[in-house]
Amino acid sequence: MKNVKFMLVAGLCLLLGTSVNAQKVKVVSGSFASLKGQTSLNVEFNYDGMTVGKENEDAYIKRTIEAKNKAKAGDGDAWVTKWKDDRTNRYQPEFLKYLNSVIGKKGITASEGAADARYKLIVKTLVIEPGLYTGISYAEKPTWINTIITLVDDSGSELAKVTIDKCQGEAFSYANYDIGLRISIAYGNTGRTIGKLIAKAVK
Repeated sequence: MKNVKFMLVAGLCLLLGTSVNAQKVKVVSGSFASLKGQTSLNVEFNYDGMTVGKENEDAYIKRTIEAKNKAKAGDGDAWVTKWKDDRTNRYQPEFLKYLNSVIGKKGITASEGAADARYKLIVKTLVIEPGLYTGISYAEKPTWINTIITLVDDSGSELAKVTIDKCQGEAFSYANYDIGLRISIAYGNTGRTIGKLIAKAVK
């Protein structure tokens, strides 16, 4: 039993490591050095104008609701509620969890609505690619997100801007069927990535 548990944990770590390594990180401008000595960081999430795959989000939602309701009455309506709620229930908490797992070691705590913070991190989602999990590797598509992350001061002046493209999210085994879980893992990986950039800048 211990060997089985070890193999499961090792497999999950391998999958998460692969997801992180597939991403493309670019520091567009500035740095996070101004966060040195800070103990609080405000975080704001923005999804305005994002696409889902290559579709406008509104078009994706409309098409998916119609398809699911056609297959089973009410399924589309239930799905859209979960789709929207996953932002605050899963994606954002996962981002903050892994961001704080890194910058917390530097004495900084990131949270939404941090009124005492002098600086704000704006996480703008450009693309969510839900991907496809079938259990058959050649028929699958990876789940990933593209984001622009900007650091501003309390006057709104931009101090740093970073793009993180194709940051993947992958769970283990049957959990991969949960699209929301895969996307939330992508947000967690994004949070950890930006956390490492911040930690390096304030050391």
